[in-house]
Amino acid sequence: MVPTSNPLRILCHRSGGSGTALQGVFRVDRGRSPRQSFRIKRRFLMKLFTRISALCIALVALLAPVAHAIPGVSFGIMGGANLNLPSTSSSLPAGTELTGTLGYSVGPSVGIGPLELSALYSSYGSKVTFLGVGQTTTSNFLDIPALYRIGAGPLSVGLGGFYSICVESGCTTDNNNYGATASVRASVPVVGFFVDGRFNLGLKDSAGSKASSLAVLLGYDFI
Repeated sequence: MVPTSNPLRILCHRSGGSGTALQGVFRVDRGRSPRQSFRIKRRFLMKLFTRISALCIALVALLAPVAHAIPGVSFGIMGGANLNLPSTSSSLPAGTELTGTLGYSVGPSVGIGPLELSALYSSYGSKVTFLGVGQTTTSNFLDIPALYRIGAGPLSVGLGGFYSICVESGCTTDNNNYGATASVRASVPVVGFFVDGRFNLGLKDSAGSKASSLAVLLGYDFI
């Protein structure tokens, strides 16, 4: 068992907006217990989530009059939970288990006819267990999905792709990801609220691993 004053910290970068790839970095984190580190990071992420949400709401509110003035154009905001789905990789060290945990996504969207483009700030969680010692980490990305939406009435289906940009310090283009996206949306007519379920399939191969995720988003369209 690793002492709490000298815990083993297992770090991994999520290679793309919808998956995880272990970068093989193992280091010792001194002077801070895992519980203290988790609390500090949780407070930071909650503050960041609140600020980004407020910024998105303000941005969409400012653009809403434009949407009403231009036929076929709409602006909206969405946010919710995501579940990281890391794929297994033969390049992982023996005795290593990689699983996904819950995270969140939030950001604005714009619709032009059947086309929909979004910019979602996403935090993805991963848990790495090595020889019985586990560590949960998060990686932050700017997800840019583009969808072609088909539907009638309150239900619609969207198909398209995404590109994800790693926004953490030390990230390079190798940490970015791309892939296909599928969406099923249920909207409340006239009111503008909707629930969106998404599956992102990562197509980039990083260290023998490909990245995917599920998300359930709640949103509002200013139409």
